Amino acid sequence: MRARVVVQVVAILVGAAFTVLAGWMYSDASSAWQKALQQEVDRAGVLQDDVRQVYANEGPFAFRVAALQIRADALTPLAGTNAAAATEKAIAENAAFAFRQVSAPQNLAGQRRYDLSGGGSNLLLRLADVGAARPPAPDPAVPDREGDDLARLALWISAVTALVTGLAVVGAMLRRSARPVVELYPQPGIATGPERRVAVLLLVIWSAGVLFPLVQLAFSSQEQRYQAESARHAVQSRSAKSISSTRTEFGRTALQIAAEGGVAATGREIDANYEDERTVTDARELARAEEAAAARSAAVAGAMARDPAPADEVETGLATALVSEKDDWDTLTALAAWETRKADAAGRVSNTMLGVIGFVVLAEAAVQLIAERRKQAAQPLVRNRQRLDGRALGLVFLALLLAAVITIGRGWRARPVRAPARRPGT
Repeated sequence: MRARVVVQVVAILVGAAFTVLAGWMYSDASSAWQKALQQEVDRAGVLQDDVRQVYANEGPFAFRVAALQIRADALTPLAGTNAAAATEKAIAENAAFAFRQVSAPQNLAGQRRYDLSGGGSNLLLRLADVGAARPPAPDPAVPDREGDDLARLALWISAVTALVTGLAVVGAMLRRSARPVVELYPQPGIATGPERRVAVLLLVIWSAGVLFPLVQLAFSSQEQRYQAESARHAVQSRSAKSISSTRTEFGRTALQIAAEGGVAATGREIDANYEDERTVTDARELARAEEAAAARSAAVAGAMARDPAPADEVETGLATALVSEKDDWDTLTALAAWETRKADAAGRVSNTMLGVIGFVVLAEAAVQLIAERRKQAAQPLVRNRQRLDGRALGLVFLALLLAAVITIGRGWRARPVRAPARRPGT
């Protein structure tokens, strides 16, 4: 009998301690997932600031300087014979020089190391330097993995608790002739007749009271994880859209600036038609030079706004965001919605399990009450008591089965059919 008492004590202590430990682990996992979400927000802000600095602040200014220098170079061959070209060349050169002088030394226009061989500035090199000059952006994958590891450990702890509980149930079911000194949970092995059936039911309810909270904790933890993942995907979608749009807007603005030179050349030719032959000839030469400068400026705009390559040493996540398009943003948005649906499903199961746990507590109280009344009843009513016990046991088992079916059904009904396909690099 001492061994049976030891088994009871160990089962109670392990169940209580491991349940607390699993809850602690799940709580730490939820904290880690929330930390990953916060770091995702911080990282998105840092990367967007870098891109705005290079493509929205420094880039357009550097391109204007490059366009002025290209215009001056295009007009240089005409400066000796064409007075208008000489004037325009001097204006363009002086303006480019002045812009460089007022630029901050560390900016694109202030450092010649960023100059491209064909004109313009290397924005990707500047972007890599800006990223290297600041503290590293936080990596949300680290706390996310930490949370997954903690949740996995909590699941293993729950599995061990289930194993110990199962062994305790098996031990309690084994037949024994003598009654143990202490009964910390029902012992059907020492009961006979109707009392054994009641003891079996109480043992099942006791084991459910140990295991169901662990199931509820697991689904509640998954709900927290899915919610954090949904929010992270939403942040990634908005960040990628902002970063890509900033780069695209720079390229569009640069092409518009380049096109202005071609429009000016056309206007100059039209105006020269009303002048003398010499003026017309000079104006046409100047217009052709301006058109060539505009075409070269457009090519430089494309070079400055080009897609990043591995040799540019731009961090992978930022490089992916720079070239992202609407399909990529929509995919991330769809992933966020999918994670939200999974969170809703896990939340419904978790809430249902709370109801089931409450029902288990009530069921145990009800069965205990029936058992006590049975002991107090008179002997001639044994058959009636047995029928009453059988009906009570059947109703309790049916209710437990119904609760389990509802729990599983609600979870699977809310379960998404399949996840949206991830695009490479997202």
